[in-house]
Amino acid sequence: MQRIQDVPAAMPRSRRHEFSGLRALGLLACLGSALAGAAHATNTAGAAVFDAHAVDPLAGTARQEQVVSAMDAEGRSVTVWLDRRGSQHLRLQRHDAAGLPYGEPIQVNNTAIVGSYAYPQVAMSADGAFTVVWTQTESWLGGMPHVFRRSFDRHGQALTYEQRVDPPGTPEAGNAQIAMRSDGSHGIVWLSYPGNGQRALYLASFDANGMPLGVPELIASGTSASQLTWPRLAMDDAGNALAVWSENRGGTSEEVWMRRRLANGTLGAITRVNSLAPATVPRPDVAMDAAGNAVVVWKQYSRSPGLRIVGQRLLPSGARAGSEFVLAARESYPKEEPAHPNVAMARQTGDFAAVWRRSDGHIYVRHFHANGSPLGPERSSSQGSARTDYPDVAMDADGDTQVVWQSVVPAQSYTHAFQRRFAGLAPLDVRARLQHIARDETASGLRIHEVELRGSLIYGAHTNGRGVASGLVALIETTDALAPQKIAGDGWVCAPAPANGLSCAYLPSLWPLGTDLDPETPTGPLRLQVQVPAELAQTELKVRIGVNQFDASALNDQASLSLQ
Repeated sequence: MQRIQDVPAAMPRSRRHEFSGLRALGLLACLGSALAGAAHATNTAGAAVFDAHAVDPLAGTARQEQVVSAMDAEGRSVTVWLDRRGSQHLRLQRHDAAGLPYGEPIQVNNTAIVGSYAYPQVAMSADGAFTVVWTQTESWLGGMPHVFRRSFDRHGQALTYEQRVDPPGTPEAGNAQIAMRSDGSHGIVWLSYPGNGQRALYLASFDANGMPLGVPELIASGTSASQLTWPRLAMDDAGNALAVWSENRGGTSEEVWMRRRLANGTLGAITRVNSLAPATVPRPDVAMDAAGNAVVVWKQYSRSPGLRIVGQRLLPSGARAGSEFVLAARESYPKEEPAHPNVAMARQTGDFAAVWRRSDGHIYVRHFHANGSPLGPERSSSQGSARTDYPDVAMDADGDTQVVWQSVVPAQSYTHAFQRRFAGLAPLDVRARLQHIARDETASGLRIHEVELRGSLIYGAHTNGRGVASGLVALIETTDALAPQKIAGDGWVCAPAPANGLSCAYLPSLWPLGTDLDPETPTGPLRLQVQVPAELAQTELKVRIGVNQFDASALNDQASLSLQ
């Protein structure tokens, strides 16, 4: 562990700006219950870590729609939405590993969105770089839609301008979807509309710097009687890609189809995914882990038992792994039928989570083991609304989950983007002890409190030898009207918290299995430094350390300490 240093000074210029620019009022208004809950572990895998909250709490009367999100390996996330105030643009907000927002919302595109069909998608690399894709209609009279992309580094700095993806000469394109490898290289699929009524599905590949790798490849072609819709894409870390879509091939209903594109450029055969019954407007989605295991989900309708969400697991070879299985079925009023499924998979473990909307206006999430067995029942993510819809789900490498959706704000007529975090599927047991040393610095007029977290961090079996998101949260509270002035310590990022406090998340990976935090080990203790004005030397500060990750034995992993 490196020596203690001032966090803002240690960060790059962009991160220092984020640290000082956190919007305390919005955080206090929307994350009051979240911050308190985030400092406690849960003994139920996949349980909610804190309450649902607005993605951008200071957006006022914004019409925020078409919200999507992605997570990196450690649990940092980015959420993108269409902001329909005035001249429409895509905006994004980043969140740390504890689910707390940092930095101001970022405008993605310079050219205003024409119409209401941007439908953005976003993907993140293992270290937090990300790329956004969307559909943009040309601004002149009679202009047609095309697919655009823009890449950002892990600090939210734009790496590229907005760039058109579909080749020149394409009359019309849209319905873009992106998938990314851990190293940041990625693929984008979209539907091309050549003007003869026969849609075509294309795939373009890019390296980690956003440079095109070859020319777009034709994945599937429709006919006037066979329309391709709803394309989706997933990639493993070897560069193999899997595209899925829905298509009616002359029958009475749409089916789910797929095609693999190997890293060496070989295209596999087009095969049908659903096997037991017609899918009927399936709206499929697909997710894949780093090794190439995948799961496809879709909605399936039959007269009996009605609408339900069905899934099929796939081996890295593309072969079926077991039979189709039901993720969610029709239930009695008011829940009734599920729709709008979306799925995400933990890159390391193959565990996955799926979300959907039910007729009662709630967004539901359910977690599954890699073998397809459910990890408990579905859970409501949202508070429910007549216009709560379009859920999206993202997971980090070990199963921490983020669900986003759009919903009408109570007593208002506009939609807002909301999100909620759920505990990871890999357990983390923090056998924590805190030690404290205080000293005065006469020159700076500060009293310095140094807190050491000792004990041990014990993970479950789902780490595969790689560091995982720590799940560690420190909540610093004071009874005085003045909050702590600074927080220092390698790896900690903090945000204002209610009750004159700060909430800090430890961002770096913690590894290996059974990391020992005692000082005689090479790892040593984790250190957190709290700086307050000397005149507040007698003010009581309370430091609480906990985790926001699943822990089957949660009674011993929280420690608190009063500082004076």
